[in-house]
Amino acid sequence: MNEEAKESSVSKDMANGDRASVVIDQGLDNSEENSVNINMLMGTLINSSLGSINILSRHIWSESVVGDFPYIMSTMGAFSLVDPIIGGFKAGVAYVGRNHVGVQCGWLIAFANNSLGTVVYADCGPLSRFNIINWAQIEANLNQASYIAYVSDPMTGTSVYATVSGDASSGSVLTATFNG
Repeated sequence: MNEEAKESSVSKDMANGDRASVVIDQGLDNSEENSVNINMLMGTLINSSLGSINILSRHIWSESVVGDFPYIMSTMGAFSLVDPIIGGFKAGVAYVGRNHVGVQCGWLIAFANNSLGTVVYADCGPLSRFNIINWAQIEANLNQASYIAYVSDPMTGTSVYATVSGDASSGSVLTATFNG
C-alpha cells in the first residue's frame, strides 16, 4: 500500500473512531452512531520541508471537538476533527522544522467551518515569527479568509498552500502543503 493510500485509510479510521467517541460522550447508544448529525473535518497535511516537522502549538476554539493533529510528520499526516455541536468549529496548528538550507522555520494553518463559511488561513516564515502565537489575531484573520490560502516567505523560502471545501452540514476536507 503506498503512503498516500495508507494515510487516507488511517484518516477514515480516525474519523470513524472520532464519530464513535462523540456517540459515547453524548450518551447515545451504538444504534444511533450513523444517524447522529455531527460536523466532521478530515485533513491531509503534506510536509515538503527538510526532514520532519513537529507541532509547535495548536488551538481548537470549541471545547467539544474530538480529534487532533499529527504531532510529528515526516512526509504526510492525516487527521480528523469532529464536533457534535451543529454550527461548526475553528482550529489551527503551527509546526516547526527546518527549511531547505537547514534554518528553523514555522508553518501555520487555521481553518473554520461555521457561520464564517469554510475558510482557511496560512502563515510561514522564520521561527521567531511563531515564538508567541496570537490565536485571537489568527481568529480575526479567519474573518477575512477564503477557502484557499497561499503564503510564501522569500527570506526563508517557505510557503504554505491550503484549501478547504465542504460545509458544516456535510463535513469538510482540508489539504495543506508545507514547503521549505
